[in-house]
Amino acid sequence: MSPPPSVTSASAPERARLFQLYLLAAMRPGPAVDTALRSLGASAADMRGAAEAVRATGVEQLEAGLRPYRELLGQPRRVVLAPELSPGGPMNGSQAYAFRLPLWPGFDFLVHEHPSGFVWGLRFARGEAPPPAPITSIRDLVPWSLVREEFLARCPAAQGEDAWGTFCDYSVWLSEVPGGAMHEVVVGFDFDLLHLVTVL
Repeated sequence: MSPPPSVTSASAPERARLFQLYLLAAMRPGPAVDTALRSLGASAADMRGAAEAVRATGVEQLEAGLRPYRELLGQPRRVVLAPELSPGGPMNGSQAYAFRLPLWPGFDFLVHEHPSGFVWGLRFARGEAPPPAPITSIRDLVPWSLVREEFLARCPAAQGEDAWGTFCDYSVWLSEVPGGAMHEVVVGFDFDLLHLVTVL
């Protein structure tokens, strides 16, 4: 399937903008999405329209492989061999392609390509930004400030909750300020990026 003219004829910055809107549409609603839409000068309707146009490029079709990502985002900033998930695992030998998106400075958006050609494992990872500070209170849980593996390293007592598709949630007990009363907090990650914080 050929990408629609609205995408293929767009400039490189506009193609990246469309892809960012596509990712926002794939995330759960929340304050971070609202703020990002305002920064992009886009409405919720614009986001839905961009998502439809990007889907038409084939990004969600296994047989399309990495092609639509290269067409939308250009050349990756780096390509590395993906770590093995398990000895002799079916995903071993995959490569991770890191793309930079303006909405998420300091992070890379990773697209994994299996040796057979299909893509998997769409997620954010720490890029060139310095690592986050220790998590000592709820105030340290700032959306889009850290990725899942960084959270788990800093909160080893966190318990896994719901997980589906590109979403996963954890519960953890933290205080609003260091040394204060403890509260149960549900921490939501979309594409492995901290996205939602809900104090119960």
